[in-house]
Formats: sequence, C-alpha cells, structure tokens
Amino acid sequence: MPESLAPLSAPIAAPAPPSWNRFHLAFLILLSIAFYAPTLRNEFVTDDKLQILQNSLVLEGKDLGRAFTGDVWAFAHKSKQNAESASNYYRPLQPLTYTAEYRLFGPHPLAWHLVNVLLNAAVVSLLYLLIASFGSSVLAFWSALWFALHPIHTEPVAWIAALPELQCALFLLLAMLFYRRARFSPSPIRSILLAALLFLAALFSKEPALLFPGILVCYEFLFPRVRPIVLRSLALQLSPFFVALVIYLAARITALGGFSPHPNTERAVLSPMQLFFAIPAVFVRYVGKLLVPIHMNYFYAFPLTTTFTLLALAGFLTGILLLAAFLYFRNSRPLLSFALCWFALTLAPALSLNSVAINFFTERYLYIPSVGFSILAASLGIAIYSCLRTFSSRLALGVALAAIFAFYLLQTQRRIALFHDNYSLLSDAVLKSPNSYVVQAQLASAEYDRGELDPAIEHILNALQLNPNYTLGQLNAAWYLTDKGQYDAAIPHLQEAIRLYPDYLISWVNLAKVYTLQHDWQHAREAYEHASTLDPNQSAYLLQLAALAASNQRSEAAFSELQSAADRAPNDFAAWIRLGDASGQAHQWQRAANAFQHAAKLQPANVLVLDKWGISLQRAGDSAHAVEVLQRALQLQPDSLVMRQSLASALASANRLADSNSQLHKILQLDPNWEHADQVHFALGANFERSGATASATEEYQRALALNPALDPARQRLAALAMNTARPSPAPVP
Repeated sequence: MPESLAPLSAPIAAPAPPSWNRFHLAFLILLSIAFYAPTLRNEFVTDDKLQILQNSLVLEGKDLGRAFTGDVWAFAHKSKQNAESASNYYRPLQPLTYTAEYRLFGPHPLAWHLVNVLLNAAVVSLLYLLIASFGSSVLAFWSALWFALHPIHTEPVAWIAALPELQCALFLLLAMLFYRRARFSPSPIRSILLAALLFLAALFSKEPALLFPGILVCYEFLFPRVRPIVLRSLALQLSPFFVALVIYLAARITALGGFSPHPNTERAVLSPMQLFFAIPAVFVRYVGKLLVPIHMNYFYAFPLTTTFTLLALAGFLTGILLLAAFLYFRNSRPLLSFALCWFALTLAPALSLNSVAINFFTERYLYIPSVGFSILAASLGIAIYSCLRTFSSRLALGVALAAIFAFYLLQTQRRIALFHDNYSLLSDAVLKSPNSYVVQAQLASAEYDRGELDPAIEHILNALQLNPNYTLGQLNAAWYLTDKGQYDAAIPHLQEAIRLYPDYLISWVNLAKVYTLQHDWQHAREAYEHASTLDPNQSAYLLQLAALAASNQRSEAAFSELQSAADRAPNDFAAWIRLGDASGQAHQWQRAANAFQHAAKLQPANVLVLDKWGISLQRAGDSAHAVEVLQRALQLQPDSLVMRQSLASALASANRLADSNSQLHKILQLDPNWEHADQVHFALGANFERSGATASATEEYQRALALNPALDPARQRLAALAMNTARPSPAPVP
C-alpha cells in the first residue's frame, strides 16, 4: 500500500518505494520551460530596475555582507533621511543572487528571465519527486502538471523581482525531500542537517518558510512510524530546524531592529478585532483566485474587510471546511491532509496584514502554497476518474480537463505578454486598479521613460489626488513638470515633499536645481546651503554649488545693470552690444540673442552683429531662426568665409546636412588653403557621419588630421568609426 494511502491505525514500518518515471520527469521539465519560454522576450519591469540596475550592492559586487544587515530595500534608504521607507522584508539571498547574475549576465534581461524559468522547472521537478516518494507516480505527475500549468504562477516566473518565491519554494521542497530521506535512513543525521541548512536558505529567501517546522510536525502526526530512529525523540529530531530558525530570527531582528518593526504607514494598524475579520476575508480571496484564476492583476487595490461581512463569513466557513477536511482525511488519505497543512502554513505569513506592504494581496504569494493546492486538485481529478466506469464519461472528464488546461495556457500567455515591459503591464493594471495611487504613479514613470511627458504628468497628478502625502509622487511630479519647463508648477510639489519629510536631501537638492533653472540665484543658494547641513558626506560639494549660485547672483546683478543701461538708452548701440557679449560669456544665449537682435535693429547692415545674433540663436536652440539671420549676414558679405562657416554650422544644427555641406564645400572652393580648413573638413566629416556615410566621414576626418595633426576630435571620431561604434553621436565642431 502506498504510504499516502496508509491509515493511521496501521503505521508503516518502511517507506513505500519511490515511484517516479524518468519520462514523466523529462516531460514536466520540458513543458515547464516551453510554457514560460515567451518570458525570454521580456524586459526588466517595475522593481527589477530598482533592485538590479540601481542597486549598488548588485552593481559593485562589494561588501556582500551588507545583504544580511538590512531589509531588501536597504540600498535605497542608506541614510536617515529616507529610513521611513524601510520594510519588514528580510531576504538576503535575493540581492546575493542578483549580484551573481549581474556578474554573469550583466544588464541583459534574457538571461535573468531564463534563470527564473529554470528555477520554476526545478520546483516542478521537486514537487513531482516529493509526491512520487510517497509511492504514487500518477498522483505525482498530475500534481506537478497542475502546478506547472496554473496561471497564478505567471507573476513569480515572468517577474524577475519575484525571485524569492522561486528560491524559497526550491529550498523548502528540497528540505522536505531530505527530511523524508532521513526518516527512513539508517544514518539520518547527515540528511537531517542538510534539510535544516536548506530550511535556513529558504528562510533567508522569503518569509513563507517561517512555519516549515509546523509542516514537519504535521507530517510526523500524519505519517507516524513503528520503529524509533537513531534520534531519540521528535523534539530532538526537529532541533536542527529550530536552531536554524533561531539563527534566522537573530539575524532578522538585528538587521531590522525587531521581528516586524516597520508598520505600513499607508494605512492604519489594524486592531485584533479588525484582524479577526480582515484575515478570513483575504484568505478566502486567495482560495477563490486559485480556484478561478480570472481578472488577474499586477497590483490589486481593494479595501480591507474589518467588520463582519459576507466575505468575512465566507472566509470563516472556508477555514472551517479546510480544517474539517484535514481531520477527515488524516487516517484514510494523510497526503491530502499534509497538502492542506502545506497550503495553510505557507500562506499564513502573507496574512500578517499589519506587516505586509500596501499590496497585501498579490498573486505571487500563492506560488508556494499552491504546492498543496496542486496535490488536492490532482487527487480530486484522479478520484473522479476512478469513479467513472464508462468510456464516454471518462472522455468527458478528459475533455473538461483539456479545456481547463487550455484556459490556463491562454491566461498564462496573456499575462506573460503584459509583463513584457513597464508600459504594457501598468497600462493593464491602471484599468483594473484605477484608484491605486501606486499604479498611477508607476504608469506615469513608464510613460516618462517612453518620452510621453503629458500623459506622465496627468497620471502622477492623479496619483497625488489619490494620496497627497505620497512623497515620491511629489518629487516625480516636480521632475516631470521641470522637464516640461513648468518651473513655477514644479516648485509647490517640491515644497510639499519637504513639508512631508523636512530632512530629505533629494527634495532640497531638486528644489535648488529648479531655482537655478529659473535663475533665482538667491533661493537656489539658500536651498543648497540647507541641503549641505543634511548630509556631511556631501556638504562640501553642496556648499560649492551654493557659492556658485551666489556668484551667479552677483553676475545677475551685473546683467541687471547692463540691461537697465540699455533700457534707459534704447538707441545706445554700444549698450546692447555690451549686454549681448556679457550674456554670451555667461552662456545665457537667449538673453544674448535678444540683445543682439535689438542692436541689429539699430544697425541692420552690421554683419558682425548679425553673426553674433545668429550664433546666439543657434546656441539657444533656435536653429531655424539662426539660419535666416546668418543668411542675411552672408548676403551682405558673401566673401566672408567665417560667416559662411557660421551658416554651415547653423544649417547642420537644423538638420539640413546637404545645405551645410554645400556651404562648407564653397569655403574650400573659395580658399582651399584657408587657415581654418581643418575645421571645415572636420565639420564635413561630422555631417557625413550623421547621415550614415561613414566612408566619406572617414576621408574628411583624415583630411582634417592631415592639415592639423593636433585635432584630437577628428582622431577620436576616426577611432570610433574604426571600432564600428553603433550610431555615434554627432561630433561637435571644434
């Protein structure tokens, strides 16, 4: 009789022989890999970019011990300024694994996704081997198949940031396998210790492993033994696991400052009575999502049930039903009771609602518990099949099962496609959770990355309307508005961020930058000076910026005097020239262009003024207007090679490369030995390079170097072309 079917009254003296089939195992591995192969096309999304591409521990690969001294977001809140963002998530193996992956693969997402796919295939394999060790290869195959195909697993496999789910499942299943091996081994100590080490690795991966000793107690209760093993008692046998648990708790409490010291600031801490109703309501939602995996979402947003409702009642009844099933099957089918125990105890940490994040309900939290669910689903299917006696009824069952798996396939592939990039994932999430400020803000960030500034501003403002106290949202709103040049609109958001967290360095620095862009030097200086008091490590640098702002403030005063002098005597040609020259020297090109424009009105035929005006317009970004002005100047003085060179530069800035080349060739035609011929050839090379004519560009750079061997920019561009640099940036004219 297989161990899974052995009644409690007749405990086994030896294990049922392992019943696994290598063809089953090979099929499950290949199916798991093929099922999630489309994820290899996906990019880094949401938390991936922060936890990998912006994580100094991962990128530098130094001081790896830091992974054990803080929460999983420690790299993002190194200083006291943003310690408020600390979490209760202690998962040291996650950044350590990321560090190893980064050393191997760099910032290329395909290989990272492949790791997740292979880990999932390993979990499917271990589930099969575990159930097969109870003596039933058929149940093992269908349990592993159900697990492999269930669409609830899309998120942990398709999302690199969900790596801890895969790691924890892998280590827990391995620990369970070695524990079973130890139980019937004549020398169990080695297997017990190895299982305990794997349990410790699971703990360092994710919190669902916390109650694994309870699963082992459940296992011993459901599958008692006749003969004592080498270890004297169950307590002694489980002691390595409790030692591992103590090691983990000591490391966790030391790193976090407590077991769960960071309450969720986004919602009020629930009282025991509120938790009494909220936990069953969330629990039944998880059960429902496993049973009917529809309306799946990256970020669920719904209010917690904190009073007696039908949902809470359904949760109570579901819990009672599962407990009754556990007790009912403990004699006849202990493996089913074990599956229920696994499901409940691995899901329990996710139901600690005062400790988890604002997204307290997520699909990835079901990855490990669904091991138990898959055993139950497969057992139910096998039981129904055994009760059917006719071919037609069994065929109907097969068709129904095929339909379920086809639906699973469709759901999974749809979800994988959504995880392709930030925009597709968050566009779907915002339709399903429009009242989530987190989703609105993340979609704004995705749109900003795509260069869609107006939608980004719209969604970040929606996020702030939902939660005005969202500090990061205030900072991002200011950033997007600043990028759009709406400085006056950006400043109130930065001021609000400072009001929320007065000692947050980034808010003060960003405020100083916006004031700098406004040329409000006094307020910029004050903001930099205040910022310098917040971080001693950056104090000297910030004080230098404050001094620069003060210098610009003095320069601004000088400009004001020049502007006033010109305004008092609007017909004073020399006053406007002085203002334009001073502005140009300070790189304030729009102000310089305005001054030279006024001077040109006083002396329309002054070629020098037109040249300065045109150059200022080009530097200010108004290339089309610059071309018009410089063409006027060239008409007045057609033999001026300097003027023609200025016009060629403006034409290139306006992306009129053919016209620019025409002017440059005209210069060489007028005077092949001109003293600035090297610059002309360099400019021709830059134009050819921009247009993709790399051979012509190379020739022109070589001619420039032949005339002036010290022309380093030409040498650098030649080297870049020789290395086949993809789409090199346009070379500046020296």
